[in-house]
Amino acid sequence: MLRRTLTMAALVAAMLNTSCKTSQVEVRHTKTQHVSAEALPGLEPLGYAGLYAGVTDGLLLAAGGTNFPGEPVWKQGKKVWYDQIHVCDGKQWKVAGVLPRPMAMGAAVSIPQGVLVIGGGDEKNLFDDVFVLKHANGKIEREDWPAFPKKIMASSAVLVGTRVFVVGGHDQMSPLANGPLADVWSLDLKDATKQWRSEPPIPVDGRWLPTVGTDGQSLFVISGFARRMNAENKPAIHCLNDVWKFTPNETGGEWTRLADLPRANAAAPSPAPFVGGELMLLGGGVDDSNFGVPMDKRPPFPSTIIAVDVKTGQSRVIGAVKSSVVAAHTAEFGKGTVVVSGEVRAGVRTPEVWRYRFD
Repeated sequence: MLRRTLTMAALVAAMLNTSCKTSQVEVRHTKTQHVSAEALPGLEPLGYAGLYAGVTDGLLLAAGGTNFPGEPVWKQGKKVWYDQIHVCDGKQWKVAGVLPRPMAMGAAVSIPQGVLVIGGGDEKNLFDDVFVLKHANGKIEREDWPAFPKKIMASSAVLVGTRVFVVGGHDQMSPLANGPLADVWSLDLKDATKQWRSEPPIPVDGRWLPTVGTDGQSLFVISGFARRMNAENKPAIHCLNDVWKFTPNETGGEWTRLADLPRANAAAPSPAPFVGGELMLLGGGVDDSNFGVPMDKRPPFPSTIIAVDVKTGQSRVIGAVKSSVVAAHTAEFGKGTVVVSGEVRAGVRTPEVWRYRFD
């Protein structure tokens, strides 16, 4: 059953342009009025996009990713893919291990066992890897789980109760070839066989790099990149501004469309933290205005923090991030939400790591 809420998003008057222990953000019934930010040690020297990130054993973990260590992309610089696993104790980052291969742009989510990694790829291949990275006895250990049902890149994941949901992505090197996926898969951490279950797909556009979140009961899917045909009848990227809620039930689940965002917010850090009945989009993400101009002329991403009410779908701007990035994961620890590195403008990474707290 598909229905649309009657409440439409509030108009936004102005959009801005411009010790690590695990802890869940406290859920409150009053809306957030204030956001504070704290700088954590940066992932020097350049930072990474498409990192796998999460928390294990009280440490912040960041693995893999890509950057351009030589010339920038608009000067035909070469993108480099990495396999290092970094951990942060709140004072510094250090290399604590390596991935099976250089890889990036997969899904990652913190679970009780460690950081669950799903899919991703490199410059030539997509992967169906599923494994847990956990810190124990002073080193990183990897526990391999059964492979994902398909090779996939640029999907997003979130833990809802005991079930991990993986949303969207693409199963070919180019997401524009046949369009990205509307697929949704889930895995119950209580299932000893660790088998993935196909869930009802997103009712409309397939998408890659959506922002996902949860209120503890339902899955929320926000924005992302979709495929559209342009005026020349060629496939082109289109940024979405829709918000969807998926509520699991005995027969699978029900999708509800909430009010649209005031603008597209594709590839914003994910998962979006849930605070006081709202999901927090930590940065303005990408909209269609980012395309059609040379990469070196594209502006930084808007710095807005948008709160999305999970019941009404209404959106409001509540502040600004210190570093607005895309293609980045979030992690909950130290009584706040950390955004780990990411792409700060087209083709440019930042080493900055920020922790946000909501009052």
